[in-house]
Amino acid sequence: GANASGLLYYDGNDNSLNRMTKVEGLSDVDISIICASEEKNLLVIAYENGNIDILKDGYVFNIPDIKRANILGSKTIHNIRLSGDYAYLSTGFGIVKFDLNEYLIRESYYFGAEGQYITTYDAVLTPEFLYAATESGIYRVSLDVNMADYTKWEAVPGLPYPNATYNAIEYFAGHLFTNLHIESLYNSDTMFVFDGNNWDYFSKESITSAKHLRTYNDT
Repeated sequence: GANASGLLYYDGNDNSLNRMTKVEGLSDVDISIICASEEKNLLVIAYENGNIDILKDGYVFNIPDIKRANILGSKTIHNIRLSGDYAYLSTGFGIVKFDLNEYLIRESYYFGAEGQYITTYDAVLTPEFLYAATESGIYRVSLDVNMADYTKWEAVPGLPYPNATYNAIEYFAGHLFTNLHIESLYNSDTMFVFDGNNWDYFSKESITSAKHLRTYNDT
C-alpha cells in the first residue's frame, strides 16, 4: 500500500505491518501509483514528480529520467500497465515504455495535436492496439507500426463525448471498458463499453467517481 510518505507492507512471515519511507531507502515522497509484477518479482513505485523506484529483493533501484527531463507541464505518473518485459506509464505528457529487465526507458509516445504533450491517465493493450485514456478523448495506435510516430495515432472513432476526459480504460473478454470522468460535478462519471464495432453504456446508473479499472483472472 502507498501513501504520501511511503509504503506500508504486510509481512506474512511474522504477521507484521511495516513502513518503508526515504529513511528506509525510497528515493522520494508523494507516491502517485504502485504496481507489482508477480512475473518479475518486483514493485514499480511512481511519484508525482515523475521519479521511479524499482523495489526488488529488498533493494531499491532509482530511475530519475522522467523527473530530470526537460518537460514543460506535469510529469506525474498516473497509471502503470504491465505487459511482459515492459511497463507502460501513463503520464502528464503521454506514455512511456519502460523496460522491466534493464530498468531503462525505451520509448516515449507524444500523440497530442501535432505530436504535442497530452495528459494520459491510463492505457491498455489489446491484441491489435495500444489504447490511451486522456484529458481529451481516447486514442489508439496499432502495435504493428512505429508507435513513437504521432501520425500513426488516431482518436477512437464513435466514442461518446470524444473530447471529454477519460481517466480509466480496460480490455476484457474482447470488449473495451472506459470511464468518462467529470471532475467538477458530483455523481457525474459514466462507464462505456466497446464491442469492437459500437460504443454503449456499461451501466446507466450514476457513479460518484471511478478512479481505477482493472480485471483479474475472469472477473
